[in-house]
Amino acid sequence: SITIDSSKKKRAEVTYNVRRLQPYLIDSIKEEISSRIVDSLFQSSKKSSFIVEGKQYAAQDFNNERDRLTILFRNSGLYTFDQDYVEFEADTVKTDKKANITYILSDKKITKGDSTYYEPFEIHKTNKVRIVTDYSYANRNRIYSDSATYNGYKLYSYDKLKFKPKAITDAIAIAPLGVFKDINRTLTYNQISDLRIFKYPNISYKKDPKDATGNGLISTILLSPRKNEK
Repeated sequence: SITIDSSKKKRAEVTYNVRRLQPYLIDSIKEEISSRIVDSLFQSSKKSSFIVEGKQYAAQDFNNERDRLTILFRNSGLYTFDQDYVEFEADTVKTDKKANITYILSDKKITKGDSTYYEPFEIHKTNKVRIVTDYSYANRNRIYSDSATYNGYKLYSYDKLKFKPKAITDAIAIAPLGVFKDINRTLTYNQISDLRIFKYPNISYKKDPKDATGNGLISTILLSPRKNEK
Protein backbone atom coordinates (compact mmCIF):
# COMPACT_ATOMS: atom_id res chain seq x y z
CA SER A 1 0.00 0.00 0.00
CA ILE A 2 1.04 3.63 -0.48
CA THR A 3 0.78 6.66 1.82
CA ILE A 4 1.26 10.13 0.28
CA ASP A 5 2.05 13.21 2.39
CA SER A 6 1.45 16.34 0.30
CA SER A 7 1.44 18.89 3.14
CA LYS A 8 4.63 20.53 1.89
CA LYS A 9 4.35 23.12 -0.88
CA LYS A 10 4.97 21.58 -4.32
CA ARG A 11 6.48 18.54 -2.60
CA ALA A 12 5.10 15.13 -1.79
CA GLU A 13 6.48 12.34 0.33
CA VAL A 14 5.51 8.81 -0.68
CA THR A 15 5.75 5.92 1.74
CA TYR A 16 5.46 2.34 0.48
CA ASN A 17 4.18 -0.08 3.09
CA VAL A 18 5.19 -3.67 2.26
CA ARG A 19 3.70 -6.63 4.13
CA ARG A 20 6.12 -9.50 3.79
CA LEU A 21 4.62 -12.96 3.48
CA GLN A 22 6.16 -16.38 4.01
CA PRO A 23 7.26 -17.95 0.71
CA TYR A 24 6.41 -21.52 -0.28
CA LEU A 25 9.22 -24.07 -0.23
CA ILE A 26 9.57 -27.13 -2.44
CA ASP A 27 8.84 -30.16 -0.26
CA SER A 28 8.35 -33.55 -1.94
CA ILE A 29 9.05 -34.24 -5.62
CA LYS A 30 7.38 -37.13 -7.45
CA GLU A 31 7.34 -38.27 -11.08
CA GLU A 32 4.68 -39.70 -13.36
CA ILE A 33 6.56 -40.62 -16.55
CA SER A 34 4.86 -42.84 -19.12
CA SER A 35 7.61 -43.69 -21.64
CA ARG A 36 10.42 -45.97 -20.51
CA ILE A 37 13.02 -44.12 -22.59
CA VAL A 38 11.91 -40.73 -21.28
CA ASP A 39 12.09 -42.03 -17.73
CA SER A 40 15.61 -43.40 -18.26
CA LEU A 41 16.86 -40.08 -19.64
CA PHE A 42 15.12 -38.16 -16.88
CA GLN A 43 16.59 -40.27 -14.07
CA SER A 44 20.11 -39.93 -15.47
CA SER A 45 19.83 -36.12 -15.50
CA LYS A 46 18.01 -35.44 -12.21
CA LYS A 47 21.13 -33.93 -10.63
CA SER A 48 20.84 -31.03 -13.09
CA SER A 49 17.23 -30.22 -12.20
CA PHE A 50 16.21 -26.64 -11.39
CA ILE A 51 13.57 -27.99 -9.00
CA VAL A 52 15.18 -28.96 -5.70
CA GLU A 53 13.69 -30.02 -2.38
CA GLY A 54 13.92 -27.24 0.23
CA LYS A 55 14.34 -24.50 -2.38
CA GLN A 56 11.97 -21.53 -2.44
CA TYR A 57 9.19 -21.97 -4.98
CA ALA A 58 9.86 -19.86 -8.11
CA ALA A 59 7.91 -20.01 -11.36
CA GLN A 60 11.06 -19.37 -13.41
CA ASP A 61 12.61 -22.60 -12.12
CA PHE A 62 9.76 -24.54 -13.70
CA ASN A 63 10.19 -22.70 -17.02
CA ASN A 64 13.92 -23.45 -16.93
CA GLU A 65 13.29 -27.10 -16.07
CA ARG A 66 10.84 -27.48 -18.94
CA ASP A 67 13.43 -26.02 -21.32
CA ARG A 68 16.18 -28.22 -19.90
CA LEU A 69 14.21 -31.42 -20.35
CA THR A 70 13.03 -30.53 -23.85
CA ILE A 71 16.61 -29.83 -24.97
CA LEU A 72 17.84 -33.03 -23.30
CA PHE A 73 15.23 -35.25 -24.92
CA ARG A 74 15.49 -33.69 -28.38
CA ASN A 75 19.26 -34.13 -28.29
CA SER A 76 18.85 -37.78 -27.28
CA GLY A 77 16.86 -39.03 -30.25
CA LEU A 78 13.31 -38.01 -29.32
CA TYR A 79 12.45 -36.33 -32.62
CA THR A 80 8.74 -35.90 -31.83
CA PHE A 81 9.17 -34.50 -28.31
CA ASP A 82 8.24 -30.90 -27.51
CA GLN A 83 7.64 -28.72 -24.44
CA ASP A 84 3.94 -29.53 -24.25
CA TYR A 85 4.80 -32.98 -22.93
CA VAL A 86 6.39 -31.54 -19.77
CA GLU A 87 3.83 -30.62 -17.12
CA PHE A 88 3.94 -29.98 -13.39
CA GLU A 89 1.39 -30.24 -10.61
CA ALA A 90 1.91 -28.35 -7.34
CA ASP A 91 -0.12 -29.41 -4.30
CA THR A 92 -0.23 -26.60 -1.72
CA VAL A 93 -3.48 -27.51 0.08
CA LYS A 94 -2.97 -27.69 3.86
CA THR A 95 0.79 -28.13 3.48
CA ASP A 96 1.94 -25.28 5.75
CA LYS A 97 3.60 -23.23 3.00
CA LYS A 98 5.13 -26.27 1.33
CA ALA A 99 4.65 -27.27 -2.30
CA ASN A 100 4.53 -30.95 -3.24
CA ILE A 101 5.59 -31.17 -6.87
CA THR A 102 4.74 -33.88 -9.41
CA TYR A 103 6.42 -34.12 -12.81
CA ILE A 104 4.00 -35.36 -15.47
CA LEU A 105 5.60 -36.52 -18.72
CA SER A 106 3.02 -38.24 -20.88
CA ASP A 107 3.34 -40.49 -23.91
CA LYS A 108 3.34 -39.16 -27.46
CA LYS A 109 -0.10 -37.99 -28.58
CA ILE A 110 -1.17 -39.15 -32.04
CA THR A 111 -4.28 -37.88 -33.79
CA LYS A 112 -5.64 -39.56 -36.90
CA GLY A 113 -8.93 -38.26 -38.18
CA ASP A 114 -11.33 -38.23 -35.24
CA SER A 115 -9.23 -40.68 -33.20
CA THR A 116 -6.56 -39.84 -30.63
CA TYR A 117 -4.26 -42.33 -28.95
CA TYR A 118 -0.90 -42.41 -27.18
CA GLU A 119 2.36 -44.24 -27.83
CA PRO A 120 5.65 -44.37 -25.90
CA PHE A 121 8.43 -42.16 -27.26
CA GLU A 122 11.17 -43.96 -29.18
CA ILE A 123 14.70 -43.08 -30.27
CA HIS A 124 14.89 -41.85 -33.88
CA LYS A 125 17.90 -42.24 -36.15
CA THR A 126 18.80 -40.38 -39.31
CA ASN A 127 18.91 -43.15 -41.91
CA LYS A 128 19.88 -40.93 -44.83
CA VAL A 129 21.39 -37.49 -45.31
CA ARG A 130 20.71 -35.94 -48.73
CA ILE A 131 22.62 -32.80 -49.76
CA VAL A 132 21.61 -30.67 -52.74
CA THR A 133 24.63 -28.55 -53.62
CA ASP A 134 23.10 -26.02 -56.03
CA TYR A 135 19.55 -25.52 -54.90
CA SER A 136 17.50 -22.53 -56.00
CA TYR A 137 13.79 -21.88 -56.26
CA ALA A 138 14.13 -21.87 -60.04
CA ASN A 139 15.75 -25.33 -59.92
CA ARG A 140 13.20 -26.90 -57.62
CA ASN A 141 11.37 -28.90 -60.33
CA ARG A 142 14.43 -29.91 -62.34
CA ILE A 143 15.92 -33.41 -62.32
CA TYR A 144 19.37 -33.87 -60.83
CA SER A 145 22.04 -34.40 -63.48
CA ASP A 146 24.96 -35.31 -61.22
CA SER A 147 25.42 -37.06 -57.88
CA ALA A 148 28.06 -38.54 -55.62
CA THR A 149 28.26 -40.67 -52.48
CA TYR A 150 30.79 -39.99 -49.73
CA ASN A 151 30.98 -41.55 -46.25
CA GLY A 152 27.31 -42.46 -46.38
CA TYR A 153 26.18 -39.00 -47.54
CA LYS A 154 24.39 -38.64 -50.86
CA LEU A 155 25.13 -35.42 -52.76
CA TYR A 156 23.05 -34.16 -55.69
CA SER A 157 23.47 -31.38 -58.21
CA TYR A 158 21.19 -29.99 -60.90
CA ASP A 159 24.25 -29.13 -62.97
CA LYS A 160 27.71 -30.69 -62.80
CA LEU A 161 28.87 -31.14 -59.20
CA LYS A 162 31.41 -28.35 -58.61
CA PHE A 163 32.38 -29.04 -55.01
CA LYS A 164 34.49 -31.77 -53.47
CA PRO A 165 32.17 -33.97 -51.41
CA LYS A 166 34.57 -34.07 -48.45
CA ALA A 167 34.70 -30.27 -48.24
CA ILE A 168 30.92 -30.21 -47.83
CA THR A 169 30.35 -33.27 -45.65
CA ASP A 170 33.05 -32.20 -43.18
CA ALA A 171 30.78 -29.25 -42.33
CA ILE A 172 27.68 -31.44 -41.85
CA ALA A 173 27.14 -32.45 -38.21
CA ILE A 174 24.14 -34.63 -39.09
CA ALA A 175 25.55 -38.11 -39.65
CA PRO A 176 23.97 -40.96 -41.64
CA LEU A 177 22.76 -43.71 -39.26
CA GLY A 178 23.34 -41.40 -36.29
CA VAL A 179 20.89 -40.72 -33.47
CA PHE A 180 18.74 -37.64 -34.07
CA LYS A 181 20.05 -34.62 -32.17
CA ASP A 182 18.55 -31.17 -32.52
CA ILE A 183 21.92 -29.58 -31.75
CA ASN A 184 23.38 -31.13 -34.91
CA ARG A 185 21.05 -29.03 -37.02
CA THR A 186 22.32 -25.85 -35.33
CA LEU A 187 25.95 -26.96 -35.68
CA THR A 188 25.39 -27.64 -39.37
CA TYR A 189 23.86 -24.20 -39.90
CA ASN A 190 26.89 -22.57 -38.29
CA GLN A 191 29.54 -24.70 -39.99
CA ILE A 192 28.02 -24.29 -43.46
CA SER A 193 27.86 -20.54 -42.91
CA ASP A 194 31.52 -20.54 -41.86
CA LEU A 195 32.49 -21.96 -45.28
CA ARG A 196 31.32 -18.68 -46.85
CA ILE A 197 30.47 -20.60 -50.01
CA PHE A 198 26.75 -21.04 -49.51
CA LYS A 199 23.85 -18.96 -48.31
CA TYR A 200 22.09 -19.91 -45.07
CA PRO A 201 21.12 -23.57 -45.62
CA ASN A 202 17.67 -25.12 -45.45
CA ILE A 203 17.62 -28.29 -43.31
CA SER A 204 14.56 -30.51 -42.98
CA TYR A 205 13.65 -33.97 -41.67
CA LYS A 206 10.94 -36.39 -42.69
CA LYS A 207 10.03 -39.95 -41.75
CA ASP A 208 11.75 -42.61 -43.86
CA PRO A 209 8.87 -44.43 -45.61
CA LYS A 210 11.05 -47.54 -46.08
CA ASP A 211 11.90 -47.89 -42.39
CA ALA A 212 9.81 -50.71 -40.93
CA THR A 213 10.39 -49.53 -37.35
CA GLY A 214 8.85 -46.12 -38.03
CA ASN A 215 11.77 -44.47 -36.24
CA GLY A 216 13.99 -43.71 -39.23
CA LEU A 217 14.41 -40.20 -40.64
CA ILE A 218 15.69 -38.68 -43.85
CA SER A 219 17.47 -35.34 -43.56
CA THR A 220 17.59 -33.09 -46.62
CA ILE A 221 20.03 -30.18 -46.71
CA LEU A 222 19.51 -27.60 -49.44
CA LEU A 223 22.62 -25.54 -50.21
CA SER A 224 22.49 -22.44 -52.41
CA PRO A 225 25.88 -21.17 -53.63
CA ARG A 226 26.62 -17.51 -53.22
CA LYS A 227 26.47 -15.66 -56.52
CA ASN A 228 30.22 -15.00 -56.71
CA GLU A 229 30.90 -18.75 -56.30
CA LYS A 230 28.84 -19.98 -59.24
